[in-house]
Amino acid sequence: MLPHQSVRALAKQIQLEQSAVLGPVEYHSHMMHPFIQDRDLLVAEPITFEQVRVGDIVTYREKEKFPTWRVIRKESDRLILRPDNYWVLYVAAPHEVLSKVVERRRGGQRLRAEQWQWKAYARWVLLRHKLGSVKDWYKRRKSGRR
Repeated sequence: MLPHQSVRALAKQIQLEQSAVLGPVEYHSHMMHPFIQDRDLLVAEPITFEQVRVGDIVTYREKEKFPTWRVIRKESDRLILRPDNYWVLYVAAPHEVLSKVVERRRGGQRLRAEQWQWKAYARWVLLRHKLGSVKDWYKRRKSGRR
């Protein structure tokens, strides 16, 4: 018999992978603010590692937790992820990727991943990340650290 915590994590994983069928999942964090806010409802669809694109918002399994962050870089054996509102990078292996967020619901309004507002915000976040990386590199270079 599985421990209660494992069963609970498995149930959460199934709901996150199948929210397009089972119903939206409520998001609980401020790390993707303002694009995704605490208590927004998210619809996600299963995705394979091969289908993931830079700019996607994915949910992955990290032990008993299921972070939902934006993909800022894809390598052959891992994803580099970053919350929109936090400057720390996270790494996800291909087998940890569960789903891609395809819709956000807030206050009766829906925004889908194929809409221009979603795509424009993703581009802005990726550009902000790249500019931040360049700025950090320039500071290190100027101070003599490489």
